[in-house]
Amino acid sequence: MNRYAIFTAIAVFLSFSASSFFQSYCGNLSVNVSDHYTETPLEAVRLTLWKDNVPIDVSYTDAEGSGILNYTASGLETVRDHHKSFLVSSYYPIPFDRMVKIDLDVFEEQSVLAAVYDISGRVLTKIRFQVSPGRRALNLIMDNLPPGVYVLELSGLHREVIRLLKVGSGSGSGLIDLQLSDGWMGNEIQQLKSDAPWFKITAELDPYDMIDLHLNVDFPAHLEIKMVRNNLVEFITVVNQDVVNKTINLQKNAFNLSLTTPDIAFLKSGSYTVAAPRDETSSIYKSIDVWKDTTFIFEVDYSLDIPDPVNVSVNINDELVVSQDVDKSTGISLFNTDVYGNEYELIIPPGALFETTEISLRTINSIDGFPFSGGLVGGVDILPDGLQLFKPATLVIRLNDPNIIENMRGNDAEYLLTAFAYQGNGKDFHMYPYFIENGEIHLHIFHFSGYGTGGATQADQADQKSKPPGSEESRAQEEIADILNEEARNPDMTEEEYQENQNKIAEILRRWLLNEVMPLVTEAETNEDLMYCAVMEFYSWEMTAQLYEVLDRFMTERSQLMESIERGFVNALNRIFEKGVREKDPTQMGRYHLMLWMTMMWDPGFEISPWWDKYLKLHRFELEFESVIGESEGGWEISVKTERIVVELDDEQSIFLGKGPIHHVSGKMECAISFEGQSSILEIFYGLIDTPPVEISCNGRSFSSKGKHPKAKYDVVFYLDPGGTLTERFVIQCDPDDPIFPVGPAPIWFGSFGYIHEDLLTPELGFIITNWEMIFGELYARRIYTSSDHYLNETSIFTLWYAPKP
Repeated sequence: MNRYAIFTAIAVFLSFSASSFFQSYCGNLSVNVSDHYTETPLEAVRLTLWKDNVPIDVSYTDAEGSGILNYTASGLETVRDHHKSFLVSSYYPIPFDRMVKIDLDVFEEQSVLAAVYDISGRVLTKIRFQVSPGRRALNLIMDNLPPGVYVLELSGLHREVIRLLKVGSGSGSGLIDLQLSDGWMGNEIQQLKSDAPWFKITAELDPYDMIDLHLNVDFPAHLEIKMVRNNLVEFITVVNQDVVNKTINLQKNAFNLSLTTPDIAFLKSGSYTVAAPRDETSSIYKSIDVWKDTTFIFEVDYSLDIPDPVNVSVNINDELVVSQDVDKSTGISLFNTDVYGNEYELIIPPGALFETTEISLRTINSIDGFPFSGGLVGGVDILPDGLQLFKPATLVIRLNDPNIIENMRGNDAEYLLTAFAYQGNGKDFHMYPYFIENGEIHLHIFHFSGYGTGGATQADQADQKSKPPGSEESRAQEEIADILNEEARNPDMTEEEYQENQNKIAEILRRWLLNEVMPLVTEAETNEDLMYCAVMEFYSWEMTAQLYEVLDRFMTERSQLMESIERGFVNALNRIFEKGVREKDPTQMGRYHLMLWMTMMWDPGFEISPWWDKYLKLHRFELEFESVIGESEGGWEISVKTERIVVELDDEQSIFLGKGPIHHVSGKMECAISFEGQSSILEIFYGLIDTPPVEISCNGRSFSSKGKHPKAKYDVVFYLDPGGTLTERFVIQCDPDDPIFPVGPAPIWFGSFGYIHEDLLTPELGFIITNWEMIFGELYARRIYTSSDHYLNETSIFTLWYAPKP
């Protein structure tokens, strides 16, 4: 993933002069210039004061970085008088899509080298031109490059640097074309015409970026300028003093550059993290300060064998299990006790769950392959496995023998109290941070799996660290646990040592942020399938940073991530809705519900109205019904049928409602010469429809919308009146000489259905139709009744179709 960082000059106005002097434009402007990173004063910086695009005074800073500019000067005829051999008079359009035109006013015959860099400092192209005095136009064509910030450097008898912002798309092929025209205009600089004068100041010093500040008539009499230095930095990796090739990543806030050593990068001053992924050599993770041209050499310990993460086999005590439905809005505390007499309390706060969920707290009897030589102290396995929490839960362990804590945390303890965690039934076993409060062990957990404590020697801990778990989060938790374990052995830690540990924790979290959180969030912004995983990864990272009081160090990155997530929510809601409608895919109902709920959790002020309308449109069905009831001996038969009846979610009652006509009624009876059937209305006045489960799994986390009832049966429940006013009339005449005998009007079909299915009939609510076959496609569910009772036979079919509304 490439991310662009735009570095800008910082100008601080310290004091302001009276406004009267601007009327005559007279006086001095004092300027102090320093390095933005080291705060060192910069000597020999060329300062130019411009009025209406004409230079009116030039000065150079002294050893203290100070210079004086006089704005009573009447103007200078040409740039030649101030040692500029050429001038970039304009460049446009900015931002540009395909091509940008740079106008050059050339004052001396010279050779000019034009170089284009990307924001990371990589040279994209270099072309040398021989130019003579006059107006020249340089056309820079970059239509094949991706959008971002680029730098054009022109080096002749002096140097000009300009930044260019490209927008639009690009193939990324990196093709660039530089074309120089032969236009000419003479040596004089033409002034810009303007009704009111305007001023700007430029500050130039190679290899610093040129400052270009526009000032209005309120510009101060004193100006502080900090200049951004460009450093040529070489990176080398060695093994046993031999140079080796290795891919490394340079990271600074949102800036991320990947290169293969040995290589040279053009970097702004600042603090960078150098990270190398684990491969045939051990990983590199260092912090460096860049503030001058320099070379960094990194020693790499060669290691062909990279240990696999530790996997164990956990033996659960199936007789000591506590399970309970936990309401999402109230939370709960679950208690359990293992065979050793250790008590466990799982505290789940309100708002930690997406929905009411069945939580199980299972005690651990033993662990096969347990890597701590001091043995298992105790632990629990929490279900549903991998369930991600929206707020951290707390696992409190109260040991049967409280002296264990004191005995296993002293400097002279052979076995050190060490917490652990794993996924599944023992995958990715790793050390986990814990805290001691009032003689109890507290673990803050962000998703359900296995947690506990054991006795580990320092050698056990070192061996465990050499076999890191697979995920960035688990690695971060293990490294933080190692820091806290060391603190437990050093109760007399100084404030300086504590702050150093905080710095280490911050760097651990920065690695997790840059290697996992940022790439996932960025990709999820346009990929709705990753949105849940990205938000959960961010939540886990943010809660961890907050827990260890280092979140304030990441406010810029956090703000960028939150903006990206907000855009991702909007994209996800739109695309999930479109997919549900286009493909008539009912699984999108649950996904849309999850995204909408997460969006509202993320931003309580979120304007829900337009998105709720789409929610209702997704929750739309159509019902077909047909039934045939008749005598077993074939004496008579009535059949009824509906067209598709729209069934929609009622916004106020949160139930499904629908009604439509029984449009087809037919009958046959022995000796019948005619039949008349009166149409009626089939009405659903109370409906519940289970939506398909949402199953998501990523990085050891899981989400299941059926977590509240893992063994529950999905169903549809309809209370309906199947045409209670439907009546039929037969006219019977078995022989032409027989008299005509009318039968009815009578509710023959309705009465027969009720007779056969009197167990479905409730006096207050009508018939209840349940126990459907759930298909979860466009054909969503079906319920077939086939009955034979006394002298009647019946087949009734309810068919429910998924029919979202565009």
